[in-house]
Order: sequence, then C-alpha cells, then structure tokens
Amino acid sequence: MNFPCHVLCLPVMAGVPSMLITTLDDLIADELKRFKFWLSNKLPEGFDSIGRGKLEGKGVLETVDLMVRAYGEEDAVKVTLYALRKTDQNNLAQKLEKAHIRSPSPPRERGGSTDEPLLSK
Repeated sequence: MNFPCHVLCLPVMAGVPSMLITTLDDLIADELKRFKFWLSNKLPEGFDSIGRGKLEGKGVLETVDLMVRAYGEEDAVKVTLYALRKTDQNNLAQKLEKAHIRSPSPPRERGGSTDEPLLSK
C-alpha cells in the first residue's frame, strides 16, 4: 500500500529544511500567503520579520530557505509553528512539532536552549 510521503516520511526525514518543506507543501496558495503574512509582520518578540519584498512571489522552497537563513534551523521551526497556528493550521503545526521532537538528527541552533518551549499562539 502506498501512502503520500507526508503521512509516513515526515517523522523520519533528515533535516529541518526537509520537515519544513514537507509541512508547507500541504498549504494551498491562499494559506501560504497567510503564512507569509505572519513572517513579514507579526512575529513574537525576539524574532525579526522577513520583509514582504523578500517573500513576494516566493514558493515553499524559497520561503523555507529564507527562514533558515534568517533564523537558523531550530528557530525556523519555532517561527513556522507560530505562523501555522496564527493561520489556524493547528493540525499541521501539531504534526510538525511531533516530527521535530522525534527527529533523529541533533538540533542545530544559533543559541538558546533546546529545552525552551516551542512558540504557540
């Protein structure tokens, strides 16, 4: 029996960028626009927004690349979870959070502790 990759592969995929791409690939065009709105406007304190001009016209791959460059891998996951929850994509956020917790690869971040809670609404 064949299942779509996002059903079985997400928890075992190597690397944060792959997890983020798989997650954001589930968004339709309007949902991706809303997601990018939160990246460019309303992030929690301590996270700089990504300029609208940088995000305009970008697809999933480019958006993930911008997030990882701007925040580092671990903070990109936190920002993704925040933006998904703000756009009422709670199921995707939950799936990403579970996959990230189970991820066999060691966390790579720019600072802080891996014990910090992931961002929520």
